This record gives sequence, structure tokens and C-alpha cells, in this order.
Amino acid sequence: MRSFKSILSDRLHKKGISQANLAERLNESPQNLGKKLGRNGISMELILQISKAINHNFFYEIAVESGIKFIAPEKMDSITIDDLLEHKVNKLLHEKRYARPYRLSDIDPAQLNEPNVNRTDN
Repeated sequence: MRSFKSILSDRLHKKGISQANLAERLNESPQNLGKKLGRNGISMELILQISKAINHNFFYEIAVESGIKFIAPEKMDSITIDDLLEHKVNKLLHEKRYARPYRLSDIDPAQLNEPNVNRTDN
């Protein structure tokens, strides 16, 4: 994965904003901003300030570049808890290399009320 400094540099170039101009928007000297960006860890607060200053969601960009999958906000209203559970269970089954997809409708509701004899926690 690329560094935040690299991601920021690409975005600034695409928006036609210099690092000096960004520093000005953040009320920082270009040297101080350069030092902050050169550190091994950049604070979430700085990423948030930069995101606001240039109107770009770097958190989303970093997450996508990291391979995190999202549900589009406009689809959230139509997703049920069953959909989310099925997705999670299928992801776990896939990780365990089970071939058959799992559907909540496959469960006999009566089984849900039976105590689990293998359960160790109380």
C-alpha cells in the first residue's frame, strides 16, 4: 500500500493544489506541514484537516486502497439484518473453504431454541 504522503501528493496534483497552498489552508508553514507528512505515522486529526481543506475523503481512499469493501450508503436502507448475517456467514464459510453457500432460510427455527450442549460459556 502506498504511503499517505504519496496518496496526498497524487490528489493534490489532480486538484492543482501545491503543498504550499495546502499548508496555507491549514494555517501551517510549508516546512512544518512537510515535517508532519514525513513522519512514520500521521494522525487521524491531520488527515481529517487535510480532507476538509481540499474537500476530499482520504479515509475512504485509504480504505479502498487497502482492500476494504463497503456497502454504498444509498443501499443501506434496503439491506436487512438477514442480508448482513448471510454475508458474514458466507464470508466465514469461504475462509474455512466450505463450498456450499449458506442461506438463513436453510435453518430450522426450532433448532435455534435448542440448547447447545457443546457450549462452554454461561
